[in-house]
Amino acid sequence: MSHSYRLLPGLFLILMASGCHDFVRAKFNRGEGVGEEGILVVPFSEPSLEKWYGESENGQIAAIAFKTWARENADASFPEGEEVGQVLRQVADWPKKEISANQWRQLTAALGVKYVLYGQIESLTLERPNRIGLLEPRVEASYRVVNVHTARLEYEDLKCVVEGSGSSDFDPPQVFLGGEGDGRERARKIVLAKLGERIGKDLYGYYSE
Repeated sequence: MSHSYRLLPGLFLILMASGCHDFVRAKFNRGEGVGEEGILVVPFSEPSLEKWYGESENGQIAAIAFKTWARENADASFPEGEEVGQVLRQVADWPKKEISANQWRQLTAALGVKYVLYGQIESLTLERPNRIGLLEPRVEASYRVVNVHTARLEYEDLKCVVEGSGSSDFDPPQVFLGGEGDGRERARKIVLAKLGERIGKDLYGYYSE
């Protein structure tokens, strides 16, 4: 099975910085979070569209949103350079349907990271059937963190659900359908950006507003 990998050019995400009040400990690593440890972020797959890691535009947006939030709100460390591109191309061309923890260790040996974050977009909807004319985006994802030093799965969330309606850090929380179609695109990016933020908070902790 061969998979193509391409980066999304000119991606624009709307992300808001967290306020600085009480610190909410991370769900990951017994509350200590990722901290300053290096972590490779793999663009999420999207099985419902038969999109592997790196093939899904939604998965790329979620990964970039996570890294953007983490850089702005934590002492995040992400590998960079051609070696990262080589690893992601290997992942994109992976011949099997799964990558084991030990295989992640082998793939990332030259990157000097401790963790790998990967996952999938399970579903993405922009409106409810009974709410015609009003966009209420909702994304359901799953993700996992592998410790490549020990080749063990350290953490997983198999049902990470984020909605774009109701109380939201983003403006507007609900986007009405417009004649130009940009409302749907904005709603999609908003809810995926919120997914990246949600995962960032789970893995690094955050200051409540």
